[in-house]
Amino acid sequence: MSAMNEHREKMSAVVTGCTSGLGRSLFNKFSAEGWSVTGCGRRIQLLESLKEDKNADASTVPCDIRLENHVLNLRSVIRAKPGYIDALVLNAGTIGQLPLPAFDQINLMELRRLFESNVFANFNVVQKLLPLMNAKGIIVHITSDASRTPYAGWSGYGASKAAFN
Repeated sequence: MSAMNEHREKMSAVVTGCTSGLGRSLFNKFSAEGWSVTGCGRRIQLLESLKEDKNADASTVPCDIRLENHVLNLRSVIRAKPGYIDALVLNAGTIGQLPLPAFDQINLMELRRLFESNVFANFNVVQKLLPLMNAKGIIVHITSDASRTPYAGWSGYGASKAAFN
């Protein structure tokens, strides 16, 4: 019997971009509530610090969601755990070049990187993890009001968030 089909008693969550900010807070909250939580992020040293004082079912995986082999490794780690994903939190993303440039100053390569991170990479995570989701599970995409409200200098970021919305 595969681990995916085994009985489990804990709810399960996956949080991308869990090394800082909201992602880190959500990882900590799921862990404190007793969930089996898997967090992923690019900054390995910050991932290691997350493991301290967490429940035994809290784990981290180095993962840059823009890289196919990283997402496939994340899926393998999650598959090895019992049960299905009850909550998938898509928190990983980027704001882009700083300071935020005016629309006519956006570097086209940087705009492509924004869409790669905030749209295509998140789409790939959902596509790869969807078969591991509980039928009643939820997917939460962390977005921004910049996807609906124009702010000076935020056009590239806002457009990428609006595209995924």
